[in-house]
Amino acid sequence: MHDPAPPTRFESVDHDPLPPAVRAAFAQLQAHDIPHVLLRGYTPVSELAASLDIDVFIPAHALDRATPVLEAAGWRRRKVQTGRFPHVFFDNWESASGVVRSIDVVTSLCYGRELRGLGDDERIIESRVADHGVCVPAPWMAAFCFALHVLLDKGGLSVANRQRGLSLRERCERDTTSAAMLSEHFGADAASLTRAFLDSLDGDDARDLRTLIASAERLPSLRRQPIRAFWHRAGVRWRQFRRPVGRVAIFGIDGSGKSTLVHMATERSGTMRIHNGYLGNNAYRTPPAKWLSKTIGRELGAATRSEFRLRILVNLETFWRPFELFARMMIAEHRAELVLYDRFPIGQDDGTPTTRWGRLVFAYTRLSRALLPSPDLVILLDGDDRVIWSRKQEMPFEAHVRTQTRYRALIGQLTIEHATVRTDGTLAESFERLRLAMANSRSLQNKLYGARDGQRDGRSSTSSPSP
Repeated sequence: MHDPAPPTRFESVDHDPLPPAVRAAFAQLQAHDIPHVLLRGYTPVSELAASLDIDVFIPAHALDRATPVLEAAGWRRRKVQTGRFPHVFFDNWESASGVVRSIDVVTSLCYGRELRGLGDDERIIESRVADHGVCVPAPWMAAFCFALHVLLDKGGLSVANRQRGLSLRERCERDTTSAAMLSEHFGADAASLTRAFLDSLDGDDARDLRTLIASAERLPSLRRQPIRAFWHRAGVRWRQFRRPVGRVAIFGIDGSGKSTLVHMATERSGTMRIHNGYLGNNAYRTPPAKWLSKTIGRELGAATRSEFRLRILVNLETFWRPFELFARMMIAEHRAELVLYDRFPIGQDDGTPTTRWGRLVFAYTRLSRALLPSPDLVILLDGDDRVIWSRKQEMPFEAHVRTQTRYRALIGQLTIEHATVRTDGTLAESFERLRLAMANSRSLQNKLYGARDGQRDGRSSTSSPSP
C-alpha cells in the first residue's frame, strides 16, 4: 500500500483544537505506521474536539498492532465488545464533554443489516489526506463512505447528517482528483451514487432517498454477507448476555444533586451505554409491588381503615421488596455497560427496631440486601451542609445535619470501594468530580477493561475526606 506523506502538524501546540488524549492517539498511530483513517468526513475542529464517539478505520490485520499503541496513549480496550460488527471500542476517561470518550475502531467497512462489505476497502486509507494533523479520506472517498452509512445503516437523513453532508459537499466541489480516484477504485456506479447523494441534500423527497438506497444495494463494489450477518447478530446477543456491567451506587441527602448528576451522565454517554436505576420507594415495576402500593394508599385514605389489614399489607410489601429491587436492577442493566443507581440499599435507611418482629424484619431486609448484586463503587454526594440544605429545605437544618453525619459514618464502614464527591460547587464542577471518581475506581475500571499489569482484581476501600 502506498503511504502518503505524514500529515502536517500545528506550528504551536497552544492552538491545537484537539483534546490531548485524542491528539495522542492519532500521533501514536502515525508514529507506529498503523494504517488508519478517520471516518465519515468529520472535521477535527468542528466536531472531533467535542465528539464522544470517534470512528476510525483500522484494517483487521493491523488491529493487534494498534491495540498496544492506543492503550499506551491512554485508551483502554473494553473487555467485552457488544457493538455492531465490526466495531472495537477503546475508551478514555479524560473527556471534558461526557463520562467517557471512545475511539470506535472499525476493522472492515460493512453497511446495512446484511453487512454488505466494501471490496478492497483499504483503498480508502490509500486516499487519505491531512486535516488538522489527522488522517481523513480524500473528499470524494469520504462522501462515498458517508453516503453508504446514511443510506444503508441509517435508512434516513437526520438534520445533523444533512449538515455534515453539506459541509462535505463543499470540500468535494473544491476537489477534482479524488472523484476520479473513487471511480477508478470502486467503479463509475459508486461515483454516480455519491454525486446523486450529495445533490439530494438540498431536497426533502423521501422517494429520492429510497431510490438512492436501492442503487446503493445494487453496487457491484458491495458484496452481501447474509450468513456472516446472521452469526454476528447471534454473537452480539451472546456477548450482551455475558458482558460485565459496572454498578455505581450514588447516595446523598435531598439537595445533594443525585438525580441531576445521574441524568447528566446518562445524557453524555457516547458509545458506552450508561443507564440509570432508581431503587427508591416508588416507580414500581413488578405487578405485586404496584398492587401493594395502590392498596396501601387506598387503605390509608379510607375513612374507616383496618390497622390489622394495613399491617399485613405493609409486611407483604417488605417481603416483596427484594424481588422488586432485583427486577428493577435487571431492567436497568439490560444492554448496559454502566448503571448509576440512585437510592441503592446499602444501609442508609436502616432504622433501630425495638420489637422482636421489627428485629426479624430488619434481619430479613439485611439478608435480602446482601443477596442483591453488589455495586462496584459507592459514591456519597457531600459538601457544605448549609449550601446543600438551602437547595430544597425539605427538613429542618438540624435534621439535615444529623442525616448527613450518619451517611458519612456509613460510607466509612463500607468494605467495598467508595468515594466522596463534593457537590456544593457549580454543576459542572460536581459532574467533573463524579466523573473522576469513576475514572479512578480500580474496581470499576478492572471490571470493564481487566486489570492492568501489577494490579489485582480485588476490591479496595478508598474515600476522600468528608467536608
